Amino acid sequence: MERRNEPVSEKRRDFFKQITGGMAGLAAGLGLPEVSEAQNTSGTGLQAKRGKIVINRVETIIVQVPGKNNMLRYPELENNFRNVWYNCIIKLYGDNGFVGIGEVTRNFSENAVKENGQFLTGKDVLSLNFAHPTLELPQRSGLDGFEMAIFDLIGKTWGVPVYMLLGGKFQDKVAVAYWTGRPTGKEMERHARQAVDMGYKSMKFKQRPEDSMVEQVRSINKAAPDLAIIVDPNRHFEDYNEFLRQAKQLEGYNIMCMEDPMPHDVDTYLRLNEELSYPVGMHIQANNFSLIADAIKAGACNIFNMVGNMRTFVRNCNIIDGFGCKCWQGSNIEIGVKDAAYLHGITATRNCTLPSDVLGYLIRENDLLSKTFTVKDGYAILPDAPGLGVELDEDAIKKYSV
Repeated sequence: MERRNEPVSEKRRDFFKQITGGMAGLAAGLGLPEVSEAQNTSGTGLQAKRGKIVINRVETIIVQVPGKNNMLRYPELENNFRNVWYNCIIKLYGDNGFVGIGEVTRNFSENAVKENGQFLTGKDVLSLNFAHPTLELPQRSGLDGFEMAIFDLIGKTWGVPVYMLLGGKFQDKVAVAYWTGRPTGKEMERHARQAVDMGYKSMKFKQRPEDSMVEQVRSINKAAPDLAIIVDPNRHFEDYNEFLRQAKQLEGYNIMCMEDPMPHDVDTYLRLNEELSYPVGMHIQANNFSLIADAIKAGACNIFNMVGNMRTFVRNCNIIDGFGCKCWQGSNIEIGVKDAAYLHGITATRNCTLPSDVLGYLIRENDLLSKTFTVKDGYAILPDAPGLGVELDEDAIKKYSV
């Protein structure tokens, strides 16, 4: 894989020096006007108050948006993926009339979200410690949703997209992959054709040792020979030789990546990358950067599925970029607001160029946005409107709220 070691620009370094010292110097670092001169969001007619963005009220809305039929669950499988989740939509009402929106990932604590909301009520968001991993919120649960709502509020107030607050634009469009569960045969062929019809150039599917990996890949290739394939066994293989036997049969097909085939062990992944003609990647949790360091140092892996809140994701991408490594953004099958946050984070990196899992609109019945993302030639186009650049569909919010 091509290695790139170009130095990060001085302008970008200066930006991160300012943001890690807090938000006070951020406007100057980005070349933005004073807060009192910030651009308005279209149609609001409201000016930001000088030097402060105070949160008057925090609203949290629990929603339950089921997955679409035949995207995750299939009648022929006994061990289907779960198809219904709870998420939480965050609204931060600023004293300047702007509203920042966010989305909390599934498996959150309602009490923690409530406590964080109480903590932020009455706070000036520009007084928060943006160098702190949790923004100094009292609870880590729900941090991702509050972070994106805070950045959305600041972006709307200052009239800039969120990616500018994360370091600037490195990419004009974001590579994304079609995604499905564990279909086989004709159902897999249907997904492959649908992926092409929807504008995708790559397709990712889940896989387990009891499935026929070779049959799944052959079905995709039969329906869409040019579609790049990402296989994700979620570390379920325990027998090295059995996995290698199956994986060897995929050589010659258009395999973009084998993601997480076995439990994370640096020596195992080094062997796999030496024995297979296509790359084997790791899915890394946000708090396990030591594994990335060990894998890079040993030469065991140079592509990673990265997750985490926006600041953590951009930071980790920038670090591995210095070693010539590439990555993609992982997902927990979220909804539209978090998809938007993913796009902004990816845009602010140089090396997140592998197709990412930005897929709420693909998997869920509704992404809760007034305008859904579109995919063209394998890329999603990021809106350049202030903040996250998306708005909620309030009718859909009411329909799916619980």
